[in-house]
Amino acid sequence: MKAKKWLYSGLAVTILSLPVFTLTEGAMAKEQPNKIVQNVKQEKAITEKQVVSLVSKWKKSETYIQSGGNYKKGEYQSFQYENMPYRYLSSDIGTKKKLMKYMTSTLTRSQANQFIEERGIIEHKGKMAQPEADGGSLLQWDKAKALFLEKDDKKRTYKLEVPVGELNETEAFHTEVIYLQGKGWKISERPYMPVNLDIPGNINPAFIFFKFLLVDHTQAADQFLYGDFNTEAFKKGIKKIEMKTLEERARSKTQVEFVVSFHAELEKGYKGQLKSGQNKMYFLIENTGDMEFKIVSAGMEPHLD
Repeated sequence: MKAKKWLYSGLAVTILSLPVFTLTEGAMAKEQPNKIVQNVKQEKAITEKQVVSLVSKWKKSETYIQSGGNYKKGEYQSFQYENMPYRYLSSDIGTKKKLMKYMTSTLTRSQANQFIEERGIIEHKGKMAQPEADGGSLLQWDKAKALFLEKDDKKRTYKLEVPVGELNETEAFHTEVIYLQGKGWKISERPYMPVNLDIPGNINPAFIFFKFLLVDHTQAADQFLYGDFNTEAFKKGIKKIEMKTLEERARSKTQVEFVVSFHAELEKGYKGQLKSGQNKMYFLIENTGDMEFKIVSAGMEPHLD
């Protein structure tokens, strides 16, 4: 897909002072044709009902993580990190090894890592922590209906019709699953709504972020989906910022990443991640509604491969 690039001139804002040797299936089948071939076929079969069960299990895990886990008495601890309130996860998922083991019971490792990044989960003093937040959903994933859509190599794509609360309504999602040898079926793409990721430049939240950063940091902060990017701290020490280009870099089924080049003038003693002169930042963006988009994550390094 051809990348979209916008050139910007004059968008400059000034502020005076801001404070893994295994036999192949063929070889195995040759030695024990009847037994092995049958087992392989059984292992690689997945029904639509099993897809629903796999996704439902993940969504329960997701909710569990978002709530911080199951805290024992006196275990809950919060702290400030980069001017944001964080809390440690409960001890059963409190280390990177434990959290990854928990998530990879349903997800591929890459999806688990992506989830950690999206949710702003960090490792702090050897323990996993997340921004203070609570979340809930009326979607009844265990009652969903799955419809096979397509197969690509080892991956299979399904459409999920998920009931919403007690209403006689459903919401449609797509999900992908993949068979991993010795590990079974895993979710290779978490449920997502098929959405339009073609974002006009003037409503791109990355553009709006730069437009308002130095004049109204609340407007800039509002461009983030999870509210975990501290715009007030980020802008501290920036005297002037001028956006040059906004270019689509990569996209997944649910997100699109843009790279922004910009020029910054910094105050003496500035301690942030920017440098005086030309800079680049990467913004991972989702469609959150009818032509509404929000930034999932922003940083100095790319998010998508």
